Amino acid sequence: MVVAPEYDIPTQAKIPPALAVLHNFIRIYDPDDNAQDEDDYKDVNNPHPSVGIELEHLGGHISQAKKDQASEKRDNIAMVMWMDYQQVLAQREEL
Repeated sequence: MVVAPEYDIPTQAKIPPALAVLHNFIRIYDPDDNAQDEDDYKDVNNPHPSVGIELEHLGGHISQAKKDQASEKRDNIAMVMWMDYQQVLAQREEL
Protein backbone atom coordinates (compact mmCIF):
# COMPACT_ATOMS: atom_id res chain seq x y z
CA MET A 1 0.00 0.00 0.00
CA VAL A 2 1.29 3.44 -0.92
CA VAL A 3 1.19 6.05 1.80
CA ALA A 4 0.74 9.76 1.17
CA PRO A 5 3.73 11.99 1.98
CA GLU A 6 3.96 12.91 5.62
CA TYR A 7 5.02 16.48 4.85
CA ASP A 8 2.84 19.27 3.53
CA ILE A 9 3.54 20.87 0.14
CA PRO A 10 5.48 23.89 1.47
CA THR A 11 7.82 21.54 3.36
CA GLN A 12 8.20 19.26 0.33
CA ALA A 13 9.12 22.30 -1.78
CA LYS A 14 12.09 22.98 0.53
CA ILE A 15 13.62 19.51 0.06
CA PRO A 16 15.27 19.95 -3.40
CA PRO A 17 17.05 23.22 -2.49
CA ALA A 18 18.18 21.67 0.81
CA LEU A 19 19.62 18.71 -1.06
CA ALA A 20 21.39 21.08 -3.45
CA VAL A 21 22.92 22.94 -0.50
CA LEU A 22 24.03 19.66 1.05
CA HIS A 23 25.54 18.56 -2.26
CA ASN A 24 27.44 21.84 -2.65
CA PHE A 25 28.66 21.66 0.95
CA ILE A 26 30.04 18.16 0.39
CA ARG A 27 31.70 19.23 -2.87
CA ILE A 28 33.38 22.20 -1.15
CA TYR A 29 34.40 20.62 2.15
CA ASP A 30 35.09 17.06 1.03
CA PRO A 31 37.06 17.36 -2.20
CA ASP A 32 38.06 13.70 -1.89
CA ASP A 33 34.43 12.69 -2.46
CA ASN A 34 34.70 10.81 -5.72
CA ALA A 35 31.04 10.63 -6.63
CA GLN A 36 31.67 12.96 -9.56
CA ASP A 37 34.68 11.29 -11.16
CA GLU A 38 34.82 12.08 -14.85
CA ASP A 39 35.20 8.37 -15.64
CA ASP A 40 31.70 7.78 -14.22
CA TYR A 41 30.19 9.80 -17.04
CA LYS A 42 32.21 8.55 -19.99
CA ASP A 43 30.06 7.28 -22.81
CA VAL A 44 32.00 4.73 -24.80
CA ASN A 45 29.54 5.19 -27.68
CA ASN A 46 30.09 8.93 -27.79
CA PRO A 47 33.78 9.86 -27.37
CA HIS A 48 32.93 13.54 -27.97
CA PRO A 49 30.21 14.38 -25.42
CA SER A 50 30.09 18.03 -26.47
CA VAL A 51 28.77 16.90 -29.86
CA GLY A 52 25.65 15.43 -28.23
CA ILE A 53 23.74 12.19 -28.30
CA GLU A 54 23.16 10.54 -31.63
CA LEU A 55 19.58 10.05 -32.80
CA GLU A 56 19.77 6.25 -32.87
CA HIS A 57 20.58 6.25 -29.14
CA LEU A 58 17.32 8.06 -28.36
CA GLY A 59 15.09 5.10 -29.13
CA GLY A 60 14.27 5.91 -32.72
CA HIS A 61 14.47 2.21 -33.60
CA ILE A 62 11.77 1.01 -31.17
CA SER A 63 9.10 -1.11 -32.83
CA GLN A 64 5.42 -0.22 -32.57
CA ALA A 65 4.82 -3.42 -30.58
CA LYS A 66 7.38 -2.31 -27.97
CA LYS A 67 5.86 1.18 -27.85
CA ASP A 68 2.42 -0.33 -27.32
CA GLN A 69 3.77 -2.63 -24.60
CA ALA A 70 5.42 0.31 -22.84
CA SER A 71 2.24 2.39 -23.09
CA GLU A 72 0.18 -0.43 -21.62
CA LYS A 73 2.65 -0.85 -18.75
CA ARG A 74 2.63 2.92 -18.10
CA ASP A 75 -1.17 2.96 -18.10
CA ASN A 76 -1.31 0.00 -15.68
CA ILE A 77 1.13 1.71 -13.31
CA ALA A 78 -0.93 4.92 -13.47
CA MET A 79 -4.13 3.00 -12.75
CA VAL A 80 -2.61 1.28 -9.69
CA MET A 81 -1.31 4.62 -8.44
CA TRP A 82 -4.76 6.18 -8.94
CA MET A 83 -6.47 3.35 -7.06
CA ASP A 84 -3.98 3.65 -4.19
CA TYR A 85 -4.62 7.39 -4.08
CA GLN A 86 -8.36 6.82 -3.97
CA GLN A 87 -7.87 4.45 -1.01
CA VAL A 88 -5.83 7.09 0.80
CA LEU A 89 -8.58 9.65 0.25
CA ALA A 90 -11.20 7.19 1.49
CA GLN A 91 -9.16 6.47 4.62
CA ARG A 92 -8.81 10.18 5.32
CA GLU A 93 -12.57 10.56 5.06
CA GLU A 94 -12.99 7.84 7.71
CA LEU A 95 -10.75 9.66 10.18
